[in-house]
Amino acid sequence: MNKQETARKTGFTRLMELAMTKKALIISAMVLSALASLVSFVPYYAIYMIVREIVGSMSGGGLNAALAVRYGFIAFGGAVGQILLYFGALMFSHYAAFGTLYQLKVNFATHLAKVPLGFHVLVGSGKLRKIMDENIEKIESFIAHQLPDLTAAVVAPIVMFVILFAVDWRYGLAVVLGVAAALVGYFGSYGNAGAKESMTRYQQALEDMNNASVEYIRGISVVKAFRQTVYSFRRLHGTIKRYTEFITSFTLSWESSYSAAVVIINNVYLFVLPVAALLSVQTGDYVKFITDTLFYIIFAQAVGGIMIKVIYANGVAMRIDANVEAMDGILAQPQIPVCRQPKIAGSYDVAFSNVTFSYEKDKEVEALSGVSFTAPQGKVT
Repeated sequence: MNKQETARKTGFTRLMELAMTKKALIISAMVLSALASLVSFVPYYAIYMIVREIVGSMSGGGLNAALAVRYGFIAFGGAVGQILLYFGALMFSHYAAFGTLYQLKVNFATHLAKVPLGFHVLVGSGKLRKIMDENIEKIESFIAHQLPDLTAAVVAPIVMFVILFAVDWRYGLAVVLGVAAALVGYFGSYGNAGAKESMTRYQQALEDMNNASVEYIRGISVVKAFRQTVYSFRRLHGTIKRYTEFITSFTLSWESSYSAAVVIINNVYLFVLPVAALLSVQTGDYVKFITDTLFYIIFAQAVGGIMIKVIYANGVAMRIDANVEAMDGILAQPQIPVCRQPKIAGSYDVAFSNVTFSYEKDKEVEALSGVSFTAPQGKVT
């Protein structure tokens, strides 16, 4: 893959490109995760049938204990099947993640060895350390854990909505309204375009703080020798202060709506109760009414769990996207060109011809300006 292809791909497309370096393992993990998501609904179907059997027996029909026990084993088998399938998905995804992590770190370290020395001065070892140790590590975590969960987050809602409207569309509509209210609160604060920009700024503030911290600690002996401790700490203190101010305002900006979304999604069953109250005075089949009501109250908790997984996966993907952009930003830096036909120098004089130099990129303050001199070989200049 060349750098131009890397630059064109961003966001989730870039994440999937990184993950698909271990294509067979990733596809296996996604398939098993999707199957685990499907099997997770089997216990709810079995519970529904058990409840219907028990409520039906109260009307004088008698309880078919053997059938109830059979559905109990089906529920147990569904729960065990989900665990085994999900465990298999995580095994495949972890193998893929560790292999990808190894390759990414090797590529990153190799690239750092080929960029100009001035780049290291401008960027700083703290930022590079954070990208190497934290950003790339989180990409591994995304492939190992969040990618299977994202697959489940796509499959599970589809099956969930089918079940919601298949049993009783009126209850299903009530649950969907609850889910919609929660998602409006969530995406209104954390899932909009501004949130992505804020996440990028957060990553930058964190990198600046890490960079200042590492440089201060590594250079403490030099700083003390030149009695510059106060000024150096002032720079570190400034980065910490900017990070604190930004992360506090960013967190408080979506605190209320996100909290409201989580509360609603964890209590979706409350939307079922008003519908049950209305249907109770209209129904002529109380066995079906009680069975359906109990099923939706129980199933609504599963709906909350599924949607929380969707919300969490979206937030993680957004954070990982910023990490990948930081890594790709470093990889996009041009390498020092390698001479294809090197020549042996006739002498070892060192010549500066109108050299201009600045410690900071695109800054007007220059450490050297138009310097020209020659240092002859074997002499002191």
